[in-house]
Amino acid sequence: MFTRRRHRRPAASSTTVHQRQTPHFDYEIHLSSRRTTNLRVRDNKVVVAAPAGSCLPSLEQWVKGKSRWVTAQLQRQAERVSSIPQRDYCEGEQLPFMDSTLTLRVAAPGKSGVQRCGDQLWVTPSSRSQRPTVSQVQQLLRDWYRQQAQEILEQKTRLLAQQLQRPVTAVQLRQTRSKWGHCTSRGVIQYNWLILLAPGAVVDYLVAHECCHLIHLNHSAAFWQLVRRCCPGADISRQWLKDNGHTLVL
Repeated sequence: MFTRRRHRRPAASSTTVHQRQTPHFDYEIHLSSRRTTNLRVRDNKVVVAAPAGSCLPSLEQWVKGKSRWVTAQLQRQAERVSSIPQRDYCEGEQLPFMDSTLTLRVAAPGKSGVQRCGDQLWVTPSSRSQRPTVSQVQQLLRDWYRQQAQEILEQKTRLLAQQLQRPVTAVQLRQTRSKWGHCTSRGVIQYNWLILLAPGAVVDYLVAHECCHLIHLNHSAAFWQLVRRCCPGADISRQWLKDNGHTLVL
């Protein structure tokens, strides 16, 4: 007779947190079972991650030596945050849509929906909904942009893929924090629908980038050469997205 062997779960690693201050910023020291030490500045928070048993005064001295770099990173992140548009989803707000700027018009409550009339985007909140008008307008706008993104990106993607003589299994939409697009080995291409808030040239670059992965599933020199051939302004658009991608919010 065989008995079933029980596997014990490894004990969860614990982290000890120490709060510290400098004349210019506050920070935390996280001591855990890790082997290396690093310093990161993210979301206006400074964290030192180090192995348990590390000498705290030594870590404090190390951070002190990095003060200029940390301060510069905090300033850079603060500038990025201040450049993110603060939307109120009210009458007259200006919304980017590729190479156009749409003026938001909020109609009286009725049958919910969105309709574009030239450079005006009419949004009608539902007269039956109990949700606040602003919340409804925001959701209707997001749904409309997603629908437009599905149509526009799918058309552009399939056209370029056909020119490259490569099949596309599906064109899907997602909203991720770190990626604007993704191409799988099975020919599934995914986009962040918020890209429609960027200029048209940037949208075309993103499509070219992902379609070229149908041939080169890497970022080799051959890949970038093909991207530039498909999209002559690729380098400019790539830099624009790197510099301004965080401002594409809705």
